[in-house]
Amino acid sequence: HGQSPSGLSIMMDVVPEVEWYVLVEKEESIDTLPSNIREKNILVGGFAAVDLTGIDVVIIGQPTKLFTPEEITSISRWFKSSPRRVLWLAADSDYPAQGSETAQKAVNMVLETLNSHLRVDYVSVEDPNNCLSKPYRVLGVLDNCEIPGFETNVEKVLFHGPGAIALVDDSGAWHKLSPLSSWHELGVRIIVTTSQSGVIVEHLTPPQGNEGKAYRQGDSGVITLMALEFIPIGGGSEGVVIVSGETPYGGYCPLTAPEFAGSKLDGPTFFRN
Repeated sequence: HGQSPSGLSIMMDVVPEVEWYVLVEKEESIDTLPSNIREKNILVGGFAAVDLTGIDVVIIGQPTKLFTPEEITSISRWFKSSPRRVLWLAADSDYPAQGSETAQKAVNMVLETLNSHLRVDYVSVEDPNNCLSKPYRVLGVLDNCEIPGFETNVEKVLFHGPGAIALVDDSGAWHKLSPLSSWHELGVRIIVTTSQSGVIVEHLTPPQGNEGKAYRQGDSGVITLMALEFIPIGGGSEGVVIVSGETPYGGYCPLTAPEFAGSKLDGPTFFRN
């Protein structure tokens, strides 16, 4: 869906014991992949054109175009057809480098279809006191992580220009997702936040984009950058959806990066965790 392959090699290198597949849109797209990626399993076509039956985890990073209805149906069918499947949906901020809020819209379309309570809001997140030289180069904080293990040996993970993760209740109302919220009964768990100095910034507002639905310009405090939800799929089984405001591959600088501007980062370790 238009992403660059940056970060794919890191992902595969730090989790070598799994069988990796890369989905590309058409045969010509294979030539744009690095040579070591072309040696992996390559699937050609949209999500509606390939068989996902044997796949346990799907990672979709910062799509630059929307999914077709057929693709959304295929993703939903795959997710609900077997227990313990994992879908990681990564979006972006509303900073206009990508020209639109397409990543948020695409991710939220899938989340709505899965009856998830998580959404990516149409805003940008900055953290002037916990960043790499610029407030939009946010260093993720795992002090509030509600799933043990993600934080092991991790001090610095770069969320370069991230979006904010929000929550939609059963009535359809949007809410800020903070560590003080009581959303556990919905299966939601926080993974990464900003520090206390997080702040919301709006870049694309009507008619160019959407205003934030849960967050507003100038909102400050701990802001969630990544969360997951256990979603019932029937028969007492559940799947896991991970939602992040920055991507593990593609983008300007994926969160898997081992360094940025001379600063060492723990992106690879965090991804493996």
